[in-house]
Amino acid sequence: MSLELSETLKNKKNEILSIWEEEVKAYLPAARLETKLALRDSIPVFLDDLVIALRTSLNHVKPDIIDFAHKHGSERAYLSEYSIEDALSEYNILRKVIFRTLEKITTIKPDERDIILESIDFGMKKAGAEFAKQSANEMNILFELAGTGKAVVDPQTGQYLKVNQTFCEMVGYSKEDLLNLTVNHLTPPDEHEHTNSFLSRSASRSEDRWNFTKKYIRKDGSIFWVEVHAAPLPGTPEHPMRNIATIIDVT
Repeated sequence: MSLELSETLKNKKNEILSIWEEEVKAYLPAARLETKLALRDSIPVFLDDLVIALRTSLNHVKPDIIDFAHKHGSERAYLSEYSIEDALSEYNILRKVIFRTLEKITTIKPDERDIILESIDFGMKKAGAEFAKQSANEMNILFELAGTGKAVVDPQTGQYLKVNQTFCEMVGYSKEDLLNLTVNHLTPPDEHEHTNSFLSRSASRSEDRWNFTKKYIRKDGSIFWVEVHAAPLPGTPEHPMRNIATIIDVT
């Protein structure tokens, strides 16, 4: 047990918080937009848990660190200016401030150092996973509720991988129907060459984004004009190459 170091950390908690907040705001532009309360969120709780970890053992406090990390990652995901890199950078800054503050007063033993490092590393992993999950949930909601048509397309085949309800209503197909169709199914034959050229360019990632006007065919056969604003999405093992598009009816 590390009673001396845990007491030192407890006594220096507010100082660590103040220094951390100052350095985070200096290093992360997103942090400058937040109030003290929003910025600190669960950081004080994490330091309290770390005090307990040093008094007992890391294994006894891991559940508390998990709860903190999930809350921290979730709250950071809802701060519009924050990226996952910003959220994780906060942990790296906290680690440096903790060691710098404590080492001015006492010598940190190897086992104590390991507890601090493992706690912060564990928190980073859990907070990062929670941030990614919350961000994905939020993006899904925005995708589904958008007042413009939204579609994710495989540039290799032109197949629709994901569509929102607005796009379904725009073209007259159900989601199930669209996920079995390609872009060319909704494109007049005289525009297939242009569409295939776009898909080829987007598959090669020769451009960062694409904006163009084209014709679509509704399920009832009627023709209408749309503006398409498309950009590549980060790859995944399931869909290594995808485009996301916003489709606006400009008829």
